[in-house]
Amino acid sequence: IYAHECLLRGIDEDGELVYPKRMFDIAYSAQLTYQLDRAARLAAIRTAKEKLLDGNIFINFNPTSVYDPHTCLKSTFAAIQNSHLTPSQIVFEVTESEYVSDVDHLVNIISKYRAEGFRVALDDLGSGYGSLGLLAALKPDLVKFDRKLITNLDTDTFKQRVLTRLFEMTRDLDISTVAEGVEREEERDWLAEHGADYLQGFLFGRPEPDPKYLGGLTPPSHSAVYA
Repeated sequence: IYAHECLLRGIDEDGELVYPKRMFDIAYSAQLTYQLDRAARLAAIRTAKEKLLDGNIFINFNPTSVYDPHTCLKSTFAAIQNSHLTPSQIVFEVTESEYVSDVDHLVNIISKYRAEGFRVALDDLGSGYGSLGLLAALKPDLVKFDRKLITNLDTDTFKQRVLTRLFEMTRDLDISTVAEGVEREEERDWLAEHGADYLQGFLFGRPEPDPKYLGGLTPPSHSAVYA
């Protein structure tokens, strides 16, 4: 296991799961996007600490909710300093499918993250707006390929050609790749053979409150975390 991705979920009055889109839609209408995005980041860090996760942690963030990196991200940096994690273990994901109207502002945010020692991933590459433009502007450490490119790619020669070129480009740019949405062994085998650095999807594990660990399904001891 290379990393765990932190996913936001809520519980409604009937005990049913509430997914991020519903929460952010409500937050947007109430002008509370910044507060929800901040709460989600802090919850991800707090949960990683409680679960004694060791390794890399991927955390999504909404660039439109950060108006001033120094002020808005101060609590995030403080939370990480209060955990057993180091900045180099944290990868902040920018969702490419969300329209970013002010790329310069986003680059400023990313620069602040990097200055603190964090890494950055461009999420869902190939699913939304201005993919190559954002790739060039952000110069991310990792890119995550959208599942639409991955599903059934073992039988789709067009997808294979697209991904082959993308792998060549990212290698030339020294950017690591993550293929999302891997659900079948045939997809896994093609990606592993053709140069994907990391794979993610239901074939390996589904979202759950208790994460899997390198040594099994039980948390490591504190000594193992701090070793």
